[in-house]
Amino acid sequence: MSLEEINSQFLQFKAALERPSPDLSQCAAMLSHLKIAMTQFSFLVPSVTPSPTVLKEIVLAREILEHAVLLSVKQRDMNAFARHIAQVKTYYFDTSRTFKDLPPSSRQYTILGLNLLRLLALNRIAEFHTELELIPLDKHENVFIQLPVQLEQYIMEGAYNKVYRAAKDVPHESYSFFIEYLMETRLKDEIAECSEKSYASLSAKEGARLLNFTQPAPFLNYAAERGWQVKGDEVSFKKEEAREAAVPSMTVIGQTLAYAKELERIV
Repeated sequence: MSLEEINSQFLQFKAALERPSPDLSQCAAMLSHLKIAMTQFSFLVPSVTPSPTVLKEIVLAREILEHAVLLSVKQRDMNAFARHIAQVKTYYFDTSRTFKDLPPSSRQYTILGLNLLRLLALNRIAEFHTELELIPLDKHENVFIQLPVQLEQYIMEGAYNKVYRAAKDVPHESYSFFIEYLMETRLKDEIAECSEKSYASLSAKEGARLLNFTQPAPFLNYAAERGWQVKGDEVSFKKEEAREAAVPSMTVIGQTLAYAKELERIV
């Protein structure tokens, strides 16, 4: 299959993906055919000599993988996203060093920002900062990188109201999936844990407001999952049982003093 034929197939795939209500099964099938066609590209041979044709192949392969990332977001498939982001990153950080004339991708920071948002939503903070270090410092002000960085700072500060405000203004529609995941899982759980430690009880209305529930039924279901007691309009948070038996403080103190005494004798 010629480069022109593969490019034509890619344009059809791209058009199908960008429809208002795309057929995701059809898009996935088209992507599978494109991946098979990509194996014919000459740049995959390590000893290939840079040429205009090779550069066109690299750009096309990069675009196919970028749209594969966007398809995985529409499919809400975390595993597919992880595979495709790992593949496309090689074009951003490795291939670009080998082929100096390779033009930059206009979608690069959209894709890298999406990956940062995924790691933040999954609470993989160490990986989040590792990925952030790969991005040039002057690009941290890019709107696609700035959003996940701001959200991470707000979460670390416990400024959850700022997280909710920032999440309302996403720079690309694909960011909504990970924003929703962040809000519905990690953020709710962190606010719930803080509430359990800060209050003995709250009104159901106030609890729903804190956790950003707009309807009472989902809030009551969430409360039941966490083992909270709901009586009328009041929610009582479960308290951790005293763990004196699990952590025998007097025994630990006695052992520490004994060690200190022995050290004093040695000295």
